[in-house]
Amino acid sequence: MLRSSFGRLARAYPSLNLVLNVSKDLHEVGIVLPGLRFDDIDHTGQPNIMKMLDMLNQVETAALFHDVPFLDYKSLRKQNISSHVKAAQMEIRSDFYEVTTPKAPLQVQIRLSQIGETTFTTLTEMYCAGRAKESISIKNMHALIDSMSNEPMPIPDWWRNRFDKYALDKDKTPLAINYESMPSNSHQITFQVPLSDTDVTECTRCASYVKYFLNNASIASNKSFFKNLKTTFHEFHLKNLYMLYFGPSFWGDSITSYAWEEDNPLILHCSVKKDQMCLWYGRIEFYKEVFGLYPQTAGSANQHV
Repeated sequence: MLRSSFGRLARAYPSLNLVLNVSKDLHEVGIVLPGLRFDDIDHTGQPNIMKMLDMLNQVETAALFHDVPFLDYKSLRKQNISSHVKAAQMEIRSDFYEVTTPKAPLQVQIRLSQIGETTFTTLTEMYCAGRAKESISIKNMHALIDSMSNEPMPIPDWWRNRFDKYALDKDKTPLAINYESMPSNSHQITFQVPLSDTDVTECTRCASYVKYFLNNASIASNKSFFKNLKTTFHEFHLKNLYMLYFGPSFWGDSITSYAWEEDNPLILHCSVKKDQMCLWYGRIEFYKEVFGLYPQTAGSANQHV
């Protein structure tokens, strides 16, 4: 897993010697990435959010499986304990979309956010060109499971005693994300999972579900499916992304993406299902304003909704 995650980063920047720095007490990670490449930019000229999420999640995975493992994940694995992400929250500051915000280099920091009864939550923050405030933050809630039985596992006492003092949030309540039931009228697309959307185990990567969400919403808005969103959603910028994971999908699986809207035109939902079983749920909240445009074309997205 380390070879896969860190290897992808190294292959993306072959001329650089990337160094993943894990703190002596294994509670913090830092790495400097050179910045965004041409194919990290979408057709609107803005950073591809799915690729940003994928890149930052690859850094976290590489840190957990590092020779000097973040949060001593290697010792958990030796006790036949593994984890998978059950919920996630991504926040993007508006200035990240401004053309005046340099997208190189990118400094990434990962810390322990919270420890629950059977979960721990990490906080990944990305800073643009040495800026004092993070541009993107991601919280990933990891649920512990028995590697042999896949049954939920409590946080081991030794691990809690070792890392609890480093947790940024002392509240033991896990990351809470509400699941919105899918209405009868939603825009749906059925497809098969390609190999490029999976990890080394051929399981669909977290960021791939975001791609399925965005692709579905893009096609739905182009077909004027959404009643409250009167223009293409590409004119808006993503502010918050909330995700819940219920089960895996794999290379070649036939899955269906369902997208729908709220009365608020700045909120969209998506559910990804396999054989009518929900695998993933996501909710996007957009900024009301338009960012990253030059003065002569800048405006407010509110005039379009």
